[in-house]
Amino acid sequence: MGDKASTLFSVARGSKRMIAVRVATDGYGRPVPEVGPDGVRAWSQTFSLLNSPPIGGHAYRSIRAGSHDLAVHIAPLDNTDHGRITVVTFTQRFWLTNKLSVSLECEQWASPTASGVDTFPLAANERCPFHWPKDKEEQLLRVRPAPGSCSHVPGYVPSPKEGWSSGFPIDSPGKFIVHCEQGVSTQEEGWWDSLLRIVVQARSGRSHTLHAKTSVAL
Repeated sequence: MGDKASTLFSVARGSKRMIAVRVATDGYGRPVPEVGPDGVRAWSQTFSLLNSPPIGGHAYRSIRAGSHDLAVHIAPLDNTDHGRITVVTFTQRFWLTNKLSVSLECEQWASPTASGVDTFPLAANERCPFHWPKDKEEQLLRVRPAPGSCSHVPGYVPSPKEGWSSGFPIDSPGKFIVHCEQGVSTQEEGWWDSLLRIVVQARSGRSHTLHAKTSVAL
């Protein structure tokens, strides 16, 4: 089933309307193996296609399929067949939008002893889907200005472990401020004024555009 495609599907008799899904191709059109290099299967756990009560209500589910975080919206087709036709819509669960005028680096927050953290860039005004690299660990995101892209403190070039915000959640709606240190220690005068403040806003979508979208803006 291709991107933005629709298809008819009938569940097998006796299946209790339970299905599993997987992502077949990545963002470059390359096949996704059914078992990844880390031994994780690409298929999700089975989930129900039944609507939520009351009868005819919409259902919203979040599933993990291999290394992908997906959202599922289940609802009856409006004004047809007395609700016996169900529309199931899949989409990316998380979208990150950088509304800053500078590029960012993003990564999943990890303890100081963790290894293998995946860092990725997010250019100014760029929007991209996001999947937790390590879904078994604490699901917090952290960001920082890409080295060399911000002159908040002239001449400051952070090391790989410097300049990051604290970890913050993106799975529930909210608006808050995170701070990125810019090379001034807490013991130095002017530390508070040197901090780069970033407003983070997480919005939850519904219906056919179901997703939790994190928009980062100054």
